[in-house]
Amino acid sequence: MIFKYQKKFLYNQESALKVQVKQGDKPVENAEEVRLEIWNGNDREHSQTINAHHGKNGVYSIKKTFDKDGIYYVQAHVKMGDEWVMPKKRFAVGNVFNEQLQQIEENASENGQPHHPAGHHH
Repeated sequence: MIFKYQKKFLYNQESALKVQVKQGDKPVENAEEVRLEIWNGNDREHSQTINAHHGKNGVYSIKKTFDKDGIYYVQAHVKMGDEWVMPKKRFAVGNVFNEQLQQIEENASENGQPHHPAGHHH
């Protein structure tokens, strides 16, 4: 499963988030359910889940407007038969420097745990 989206998200601007669903090398055109759950930083309890629309080549997408800068997570919830597949990806919105995002990803992979930045920045 591959997340596809633009390189830069800006807050207060509608953006498209897409996930390509494959089984082996073949695109899945008939997943029973595809939802994308999005949350800011470590605030998962206030996540938003949006049903994705199927396009072509197994690509399912949503449109979302982010109301503030920060590091966000998107997790796909894909149901195919009796199976749920739920990959997760981290991305930045607005004035979060790529270096900050890269550093967080490096820390997460070193520790084997997702890293949640402390504090808020405005």
